[in-house]
Amino acid sequence: LFVVGADARPWPTCGLPACKMRMTVDGRVQSAGEGAACLGDPALAVAWLARTLRERGDSLRAGDVVLSGALGSMVSLAPGMHVEADIGGVG
Repeated sequence: LFVVGADARPWPTCGLPACKMRMTVDGRVQSAGEGAACLGDPALAVAWLARTLRERGDSLRAGDVVLSGALGSMVSLAPGMHVEADIGGVG
């Protein structure tokens, strides 16, 4: 699953390469990481995708949701668990 929010931030002011993420499940840290783990900058992953699509005669379109990579490892969840993610610089 992923979350999409309405609070848009102009690139590059959100500082994704340096942002740190910490996810807790039922109050215990289960996953952590930072934006730089995604090719050094999540924008580089999106640029790669755009170039690759163009080479194949396709493109990104307005309204497409692009997930550039995970900031931490995946965690198995079950109904009733309380999950919180804090992403520094983003919210």
